[in-house]
Formats: sequence, structure tokens, C-alpha cells
Amino acid sequence: MKQPIAVTVDAAYPICYVEYANFDDRAEATFAIVRDGRGRAIRSRNFLGRDVLVHVDVDENDGIIGIEIVDVDDSDAVAIAHDFAAGNGLAFPDDLRAAARAFGDPAA
Repeated sequence: MKQPIAVTVDAAYPICYVEYANFDDRAEATFAIVRDGRGRAIRSRNFLGRDVLVHVDVDENDGIIGIEIVDVDDSDAVAIAHDFAAGNGLAFPDDLRAAARAFGDPAA
């Protein structure tokens, strides 16, 4: 499993970003991560009619740059992000705030 290279939590909002590749503000695309009819965490461009709690940034080769959780304290959002990461061979921290602190993020 690919390990995160950074985990950050925003100081003003409960947004968390789990980074897997260097992000230079040039993501090729951002997708919503939602549950499909079978309960699987999948990516989707269709944001309509959904409360999107998780996003994924990808590069030009469709490689995953990072996963953004809109509310780090929302257990459903964290579960969706965890399931998506696991389904894509990515390690995902059990405790996002603790992981952010371990990466030196003072806002966590």
C-alpha cells in the first residue's frame, strides 16, 4: 500500500487533506467520492443532488495526488475516504488528527 507523504488539518475549518504525491496546485482533475448503490466508495463527476464530503485530486495520468475530507470529525466522510483509499491501494490513517500531528501539523 502506498503511504501518505503528508496529512494536514485546516486551522479554521475541519478540512483534512491526505497527500500521496507532491501537489503543486496543478491537479488534472478533482472528483467527488460518493457511495454507489452497492455501498462502494467510488469517484464521480456528478455532484448534483449529493452532499459531497470527500474529494480526490488526480494527476494527468489518473494517479491519486490526495484525498480531501470536508469534515475530519464526520465519521461517514472519514469512512468513505478510508474505503476509497483501501480500494485504490492507499494506506489511510485510522486517526487523521493524530496523523496530522505526527507529520508536524500544528493545527491538528
